[in-house]
Amino acid sequence: HIDLKVIYLIICEMMNLVYSIIFWLTGTSCYVPVPLFLKKEHKTAGWTTHSHVISSFQAVKETTGDSEFSEDQAWATALALVNRPYVSSLLRDLSESNRKSFLNCLTPKDADPLWEQIRIEAKHAIESEGMAGPLLHLRILSHKSITDALAGIVSNQLADDLVVSTEMIQIFKTFLTEEDKRNIGLDVMAAAMRSPSVGTALNAVSFNRGLHALMAYRVSHRLWENGRRSLAKYFQSRISATFSADIHPAAKLGGGNLLNCGAGVVIGETAVTGYDVSIMQGVTLGGTGKEIGNRHPKIGNGVTLQDSATVLGNIKVEDGSIITPKSIVTKPVPPLAIVSGIPAKIKSYIEVDSDTEAAQIEEIGSIIMNGGTPDNIERHVQFKFLKRWLTERESLQLGLVENEDLPANS
Repeated sequence: HIDLKVIYLIICEMMNLVYSIIFWLTGTSCYVPVPLFLKKEHKTAGWTTHSHVISSFQAVKETTGDSEFSEDQAWATALALVNRPYVSSLLRDLSESNRKSFLNCLTPKDADPLWEQIRIEAKHAIESEGMAGPLLHLRILSHKSITDALAGIVSNQLADDLVVSTEMIQIFKTFLTEEDKRNIGLDVMAAAMRSPSVGTALNAVSFNRGLHALMAYRVSHRLWENGRRSLAKYFQSRISATFSADIHPAAKLGGGNLLNCGAGVVIGETAVTGYDVSIMQGVTLGGTGKEIGNRHPKIGNGVTLQDSATVLGNIKVEDGSIITPKSIVTKPVPPLAIVSGIPAKIKSYIEVDSDTEAAQIEEIGSIIMNGGTPDNIERHVQFKFLKRWLTERESLQLGLVENEDLPANS
């Protein structure tokens, strides 16, 4: 007995061999992607996309009474949760008095655990390096939120004789929305957790040029949407001159994106990125020059665009895929594919350990259902993150849980 799926798998591989010969003879790139459900059956390590995370997380959510939500909504939630909230290494070594003070700061319903940890890191930096005191007081400790702190830092970098920093700060405060503020928080965590050279959220907020470029882009995007297009283009010009990143204000970038350093990055007018995208230096999301209108790439969730990668045209790069350095992509890329070359071709697929993902989801469910405990400060901070993210109906277009649906023993 021969499984029809095995036959189909063999046919796909044979066709790819034929197409490889055609490419060698003619230079024309083409491929037949092997369906992921076949790979999942015929590989020892499970092949999966974020669908596994979504289905697992949905089982947790059903216990709270919300049984239906879209895949995009579930991805946004699962992404933030599975990648784990930012927990500063300093929390383990807090003195008893500082520990109590920190926990008290987390008590209010609107407390931001990320911002409170950044303040802890700033105070620790002052203790170890006194000369940093004035700078950290000016940039961090004198502000009430991450958004206010970044607005002050970025405004001073962008300001010129035409628009001074105080006017810049007012523009940030006027046009940034609640969704932007949450996306900025995810961007800070992406810089701190996915870039080893950054290390801490304090360093990300204070010094990371890629994060600063993203912050400035977000206000330029809101200006564009509100019809202030000349001012939006002015911001684009200042971002380009200051951070060497050219991001069109009409482009749509999701939260939790890592812009490694900003240098040489070009993102076109109709480009779209999902959540948790990593964009290294020199990346281009551009057009082919042969199209008008909707002409730029659509990048999925969790995609990695490595150094000097180029994606051209109105094509989709699906969730979890990787574009290797200096590759030029002109055709759609399937989920979890690793593509390389000029023109880019699929080299392999990413293997995901579904057992590890399931364990992460189980731990998340335990935190949600059992609440945090001040006795375990890291777990308590994770619970505060989850509670904050999962109770804001407008957050990242989620409409999932009300405050009263979550445990009270926080």
